[in-house]
Amino acid sequence: MSALIQMENIVVDFDGFHAIDGLDFWVDRGEVRFLIGPNGAGKTTLIDVITGMAKPTAGKIVFDDRDITRVSETDRVRAGIGRTFQAPSSFMNMTVAENVDLAENFTTHYWNLFRKRTALSERALDALERVGLAQLADTPAGALSHGQKKWLEIAMLLVQDPTLILLDEPVAGMTTDERRKTGELIHSLLDRCTVLIVEHDMSFLREFANRVSVLHQGKLLAEGSVSDVQQNSEVQEVYLGRSQQSENTEAVA
Repeated sequence: MSALIQMENIVVDFDGFHAIDGLDFWVDRGEVRFLIGPNGAGKTTLIDVITGMAKPTAGKIVFDDRDITRVSETDRVRAGIGRTFQAPSSFMNMTVAENVDLAENFTTHYWNLFRKRTALSERALDALERVGLAQLADTPAGALSHGQKKWLEIAMLLVQDPTLILLDEPVAGMTTDERRKTGELIHSLLDRCTVLIVEHDMSFLREFANRVSVLHQGKLLAEGSVSDVQQNSEVQEVYLGRSQQSENTEAVA
């Protein structure tokens, strides 16, 4: 496989603090990559750099063979990069269908956002089918369960036809059944996109991760299979060296 996104020597400096410190990082096409690390390791900053929300002080970002280091957030969305956040960010007073329709037209001409539509496009219908919300198309987003709201956000990304999807703690607050369905959904997307996941739920990671990258102090500490990461002495030291040892033992066990 070839890299869909490749980051070379990335530095992100916040008033002298290196949130990302000379990081080399890449994700291959068609894979699900999990990104973990202690609080403050630089995980969210890395996602911000990929989406353009944070600008690197130094380094280079290549996405789909294109240098996007200085490309705007909006143009990165149009290039095929989509992202969800930790908290659901759909419009709660709009229906499921209206949210997906709005997301689809974000990538087209701005005047389309104000055009009244009588039916969803094939792409929008397919996105809702993918996430299991087709039967709830006319339901207000605010009436959905927490897990369903997260799936709606994924549908809002899919309708923009992304090549890379970034998911920030996608199963936080979900029930066991919702976590399982989310893991299955993520793997079902690999026929059309690559997925990078920031996650703290280690049981979810153990069940659904193939390859894991571990960040620590803005650097790549370790990378490999779940088993490789669990057995890595540096990873164990980073987690087990913190105060809540019982919690962190579970994190890497």
